[in-house]
Amino acid sequence: MNTFDANSKSSLFTNKRDDYIISSNQVNCNENPIIEVSWEICNKVGGIYTVIEGKLDAVKQSYGENYYLIGPLIEEDILFVETDEEEWKFINHCLSLLNVKCKFGRWGKARVKTILVDYQRYNSSDLMLSILTHNRIIVNNYNWNGLEAVKFGSLSGLIIFTLCNSCDLFSRKKVIAHFHEWMCGVGLLFIKMHHSQGIVTIFSTHATTIGRCASHIGISYKDINNWDLFAKEQNILTKFLIEKESIHQSDYLVTISPICIDEVEYIYKRPVDYLTRNGRTINDMINYSLSSQSELKKERRYELIKRMNDVLNISLDLNSKLVLYAGRSENKNKGLEIVLGSIDLLDKNCHNDQHIILLCIIAIKLNNIIAITPFETFYQRYEDITNETQIILERTVQYIINAIRKYRLNQKLNVSTIFIPHFVTKNDVLFKMDYLELLGLCDVSIFPSLYEPWGYTPHESILLGVPTITTVHSGFGNYICSNYKKNKGIQLINLISNPFCYEDLSNAIFSIISLEKEEYFKCSSNLQKIATTLEWNTLYDDYKLLYQNVLK
Repeated sequence: MNTFDANSKSSLFTNKRDDYIISSNQVNCNENPIIEVSWEICNKVGGIYTVIEGKLDAVKQSYGENYYLIGPLIEEDILFVETDEEEWKFINHCLSLLNVKCKFGRWGKARVKTILVDYQRYNSSDLMLSILTHNRIIVNNYNWNGLEAVKFGSLSGLIIFTLCNSCDLFSRKKVIAHFHEWMCGVGLLFIKMHHSQGIVTIFSTHATTIGRCASHIGISYKDINNWDLFAKEQNILTKFLIEKESIHQSDYLVTISPICIDEVEYIYKRPVDYLTRNGRTINDMINYSLSSQSELKKERRYELIKRMNDVLNISLDLNSKLVLYAGRSENKNKGLEIVLGSIDLLDKNCHNDQHIILLCIIAIKLNNIIAITPFETFYQRYEDITNETQIILERTVQYIINAIRKYRLNQKLNVSTIFIPHFVTKNDVLFKMDYLELLGLCDVSIFPSLYEPWGYTPHESILLGVPTITTVHSGFGNYICSNYKKNKGIQLINLISNPFCYEDLSNAIFSIISLEKEEYFKCSSNLQKIATTLEWNTLYDDYKLLYQNVLK
């Protein structure tokens, strides 16, 4: 069993370093390595996966082989390829002294060096508890959502510390260790516990635990008087304390939007050092982008609706407008309740010859449900899923069943609602295409998030020239409101001033789907011009400024 004394350096690094220091004369030693750590590297569970994978080309152009990623070894990611490189032999030998097992390879089109950590085969629980105990972080129970990610984060800190003390590729150099979100913040805390002078730590928060939770129960974080008490009452105390310590102990604090800066500084009373906005690359979207006037888009849309009719045994009008909603299973935060509440008005506003298919995608790991309609649930057996995912799935399915009854979705004449409670991939039985291809075939997308520090989904939509509806208080919506106030293709609603804005949303959807063909085409083209201002080639300058100043 691997155990660690939280109050002193591990005996691994006491008077024994020279016994096993690894020489790397045969390998090109990198100056000032950058190591980026995230639970979502090669693990698609949310938007951070897209952030990191999307910027790899820009990173590679700037830092080449000086850049490394550390992620969890959980399941196969088609963008990850194992490689047999000389460098990995030195790193593997170093880590094997800790009995840490990893896969080594390259990730993404840019083929960036990536280490995937098998944290489940290592006694990471003891390591995690030693870090939390040292930082006086309370652990109420061992069933909380995120526990596995924190185990990985703990081990990532040990790995970086070990490499910087035991491997010539990293030792005696200034190493940047960049940790994303509270789950990986424990790795940062491990490094700080051991006072490693050669490692500069950066902590990126993409949202706060308090802000997200407050929004979920319908209040503002500014209305909370006691953060610790609120976190305890909402059963997020451990997460909050990890986030708090990570923010205060990091050498540099980074976040993704002015909205998030205000939130972080208000809650944690520490100034944010840098803003690193989220970009996307148009080249990554070319395969999915179809002109709104394209016959091919029309043909593929017909095929899609026909397939839905066949699989779901329903009779959708082939000329229906496709409206897409997508979000995690945070129904209030992601605005699904607002979407469903607007259907009644939307159904009444449609003329008899107007039909809408509303696709509600609730992103969960693959499960055995193809889709849920107001009339039936359609099953097909997929791979096994974890207990945690099963709990989320059951809660989501119950929410959908209740919503069908509450909003009488089986009585609508002009709007047909279909729920898809899983990530959409090319293996999808219903669509036979991935999410971006599906989005590219839609007429309008709706992402009315109550809490969204940035918001990749509407961002992706405009890249594809698909008009979108989002909120003024999301990071993306705030950016649009500040820079492009007059644009029919991006409709902004305000859920804070009007939390039950069913009519606003219904009118916004109807105004877009009612555009004449030429006006819609012009609108779509303008959206893609706006999207060029949010490409990684431009926005990666935020990261370059951060790293350049850190290395000075």
